[in-house]
Amino acid sequence: MALITYAPLVTAIKGSIGGVTFQNNTAGHIIRTRTRPHRPLTKIQRQGQPVLLQWLPQWRALDLPTQTLWNDFALAHPHTDMWGRLRQLTGFNFFARLNSQLARIYVAPLTSPPAYALPDPCTSVIITLTAAHLNVDYTPDPAPAGLSIVFYLTRPLWRSGTPFRQYFRLIFVCPSSAPGSWNLEQAWSAKFGQAWPPPGTDTMMIQGGIYFMDSATGLTSGTQFGYAQLPPAP
Repeated sequence: MALITYAPLVTAIKGSIGGVTFQNNTAGHIIRTRTRPHRPLTKIQRQGQPVLLQWLPQWRALDLPTQTLWNDFALAHPHTDMWGRLRQLTGFNFFARLNSQLARIYVAPLTSPPAYALPDPCTSVIITLTAAHLNVDYTPDPAPAGLSIVFYLTRPLWRSGTPFRQYFRLIFVCPSSAPGSWNLEQAWSAKFGQAWPPPGTDTMMIQGGIYFMDSATGLTSGTQFGYAQLPPAP
């Protein structure tokens, strides 16, 4: 911050230009560096930061030509997230994303980008709720060979209008295409810290999502969603 003196015919300047702000106060005319509003990270951004930081040392260990391969890979293949939104990732983002997926099934991380071939998504998700069980089924069942199955579920939603995306959590990953009906109430209880069934089941709804993951590359299909309520709708 500094005091300034205007040239003849200029009485005052107010507002911001470029990176500076002009003001008047009891000390006179001053100029200071323009302040920018702080935008706090969203919950999803805060959750994603540790994942990125986990893979940063491995990224820095790559030589420049390999990093360039990842950057070109990301530029050529915009990523569609599980909500269907198209995202342009950086090479590092793609490197961290694919290796984070593979780490869930204890597969060694990729160094170079893989051939780009997304799995086909599942065609349906069926969630069945009872007082004793939380079951999830999908088609095709079993999944095609070489794919893992990734399950997401929400905590109990008490109103159908609740914005459910923020309540989705990774519940379970099956590192093979083994068939199921998948009984997930224990995994759900461990994730949300609630015994099954939770209280208030007369109006409870659970949302779920499933995507397939290539067990060799970490590339994922689109997400198929389903929901169920307890007690079941008539």
